[in-house]
Amino acid sequence: IQQAMIGRNVGLLHELPDAVLWLLQWNDVSVGHLQAEAAARGIEPQRLVFAPKVAPADHIARLQQADLFIDTWPCNAHTTASDALWAGVPVVTRTGEVFASRVAASLVHAVGLGELACADTATYEARVLALAADPARRAALRERLVAARTGSPLFDSARFTRDFEAL
Repeated sequence: IQQAMIGRNVGLLHELPDAVLWLLQWNDVSVGHLQAEAAARGIEPQRLVFAPKVAPADHIARLQQADLFIDTWPCNAHTTASDALWAGVPVVTRTGEVFASRVAASLVHAVGLGELACADTATYEARVLALAADPARRAALRERLVAARTGSPLFDSARFTRDFEAL
């Protein structure tokens, strides 16, 4: 899984020489393995930035510093993608055929950003590269996400609760 995750993002890192891949630091062992895999693929290990586990409020605050959330595939982000969207960070995802590869697509659709759910790898990579090169478009997406906090089904806990209770 680590090799697949790095492999899918290495091409993008080669295309975006000023970009970093920001990852959650689950444990110290994975850091060394991921850095070694990146180096073997021609990416400087320091371009992988590892964020330690922190309190939820601190996690959301640091997520706000990101420009773009590039989702993994074939297993998409779930809670982390939701956190990124809440923090105002656009999430580009590649949609698959099974539940684990469709969660992030559901999330971006629920906040009105369905254009960030890509049906294939070529579209996914093109969308990431286009957004990386367009700060104005990223800013517009952030504004849409901030507005979605009060009106989208994804963040409407009271509505979810009512619907769940009705079931």
